[in-house]
Amino acid sequence: MIVILGTTTPMAVLKQPHAYAQRQHSNLLNLCFRPGLCRQSNLDQGTTGNDNQITGFADQSDNIQQSTTANRTVPTPSPTPIPTPTPTPTPTPTPTPPLQPSFSNPVPLDNSPGDQTDPHIASAGSSIFAVWTSQVNGLSDISFSRNTDGGATFSNPILLSNGASFSFRPDVAVDKNNNNVYVVWTRVTTASEIVIEKSTNGGVSFGPLVVLNPGPLTNGRAGVVAVDRNRVFVTWEDVSPNGIDLETLFAASTDGGANFSNPINISNNPGRVSRNLSIAAFGSNVYVAWQDCDQT
Repeated sequence: MIVILGTTTPMAVLKQPHAYAQRQHSNLLNLCFRPGLCRQSNLDQGTTGNDNQITGFADQSDNIQQSTTANRTVPTPSPTPIPTPTPTPTPTPTPTPPLQPSFSNPVPLDNSPGDQTDPHIASAGSSIFAVWTSQVNGLSDISFSRNTDGGATFSNPILLSNGASFSFRPDVAVDKNNNNVYVVWTRVTTASEIVIEKSTNGGVSFGPLVVLNPGPLTNGRAGVVAVDRNRVFVTWEDVSPNGIDLETLFAASTDGGANFSNPINISNNPGRVSRNLSIAAFGSNVYVAWQDCDQT
C-alpha cells in the first residue's frame, strides 16, 4: 500500500534577535558670575566748613574704592562638569521555541493487491501529484493519482503504462507556471527505454508517450525529470553493452516535451558506476547529481 503524509505546520519558526540601544543626551548649562562693585556716599547736614571734610572723606572713599578696584582679581568660574552618560543595557531577546511539526492521518492511494512501491510526488499550489510502481498478478505498471484540495483526498489511480510492458521506477514533475505535469519511467520491451508522458490539464489526462532513448541496444533505467516553464530535463542511468558500467545520460526539451535532444553522456566514467541520480532546474540552468563509485 502507498500512503502519503501531509504537513500543515512549519518545522520551526525562528526570530532574528534585534539589539536596541538608547542614546542619553545631557544638556549642559554654564553659569558665569561676575561680581559687581558698588559704593555708597552718605552726606550729612553740616556747615560749609565741614564740606572739605565731607569732600575729603569722599575723596578718601574714592581712593579706597579705586585701590580696591585696581587690586581686585575677578575669579574665573569653574566649568560645570559634564556628566558621563550611563549606558543602557541591551535587552536579551527571549527565544521563541520552535513549533512541533504534526502530520495528518495517512491517506491511502492504492489498496490494490500486490506490491505498490517506489512512490514519488510533486506539487504546485494546492495540487499534489503522485506516481508509483504497481505490481499486480505479475504485471508492473505505473500508477498516477492527483489531488486538488491540499492532500485531503486523491483521485482513483489510473495506469499510465496500460499493462503493455514491464514498467517501473517512475518520477514526476510539475510546471508551477501552467500546471503541466510530466511523468517519466523505465519501460522494458525488446529494450529498456526511458519514456515520458505529459498532461496539460493538471493530470486529468495525458498525451502521447515519447521515447527518449530509442534503439534496439538501449538499456536505460531510473529516469528522473525536472521542469521550468517549457524547458524539460531528463537524466537516467544507462547500462553499457558489457552489462557492467553505468553512465549518466541526459536529454532536454525546449518546447514543453514535444521534442527532446539526442541523449548525451555527462558522467563519462568508463569502468565505473554512476547511479542514484537527482536533477533540479531553474530557468535554463539544470543541475544533475549522481553517485560515482568503482565496481568493486
